[in-house]
Amino acid sequence: RGWVFVDPKTTPTVTASNGKEYSTEGCIPDTVNHVKFVRDLYELVDKTPRKFSVPVLWDKKKQTIVSEESTDIMRTLDSGFRDLVPSNVRLYPEELRDEIEAMNNGLSAEIMSGYYKSVFAKTPEAADEELAKGFEAIAKLDALLAKQRYLVGNGVTEADIRMFHTLIRMDVGQTKSYAQNITQFPNVVGVLFMNVFLQFALRILQYLRDLYQIPAMKRTVNWEHLKIGMVNFKPDAPDAEGPFVDYDAPHERAQLA
Repeated sequence: RGWVFVDPKTTPTVTASNGKEYSTEGCIPDTVNHVKFVRDLYELVDKTPRKFSVPVLWDKKKQTIVSEESTDIMRTLDSGFRDLVPSNVRLYPEELRDEIEAMNNGLSAEIMSGYYKSVFAKTPEAADEELAKGFEAIAKLDALLAKQRYLVGNGVTEADIRMFHTLIRMDVGQTKSYAQNITQFPNVVGVLFMNVFLQFALRILQYLRDLYQIPAMKRTVNWEHLKIGMVNFKPDAPDAEGPFVDYDAPHERAQLA
């Protein structure tokens, strides 16, 4: 039935699609419509069978879904309420929009595609082919971050937020056994995407730490929720055991500002 809204006080655990129970600490119940599943929100609007997804931007007055696309929601929240909540933050500034779009549709898409297509590849050969594409994109990202602190412009933009959440999902989805294999055989590049990434792309690790240590960014991360998401994404996959990156460790990215 899709995303579950629970109150940790009354429902301390939930059962994921793999049959295992996970803590609901940090979950927030639906205090607007008081529904239990995201499916219920969709059916309040239209009972026609369809795919249910998150995130959802809900209009409380009109009792309807405004958007269910993450980029659209991020841009709406970035620019649509400045008269109510003044802010100097500009995640999608007009003067950088072409560059942000190019990053989203280029490098970010290549990294995401390489990883997820390798996960769902039907043969080892197909997985290796997709991983190779992912490594090419990782090399490009590493080279870019050697020259500049952020992906576009001189501050955090939508492009950084998208890249950050893509990469931490790769990290959290790993297992200790895979990490040990990579440690023992550092020249093996086809075992698992993220662990090789952790071994060699040190500038990217610094970049992730830089972003994570921004308080507003850190508040968007719940490692246990990410693990549940990975399980539901592919129920037959090994249990996610990450993160393996120490996101609170010092970084030296400020010198590129």
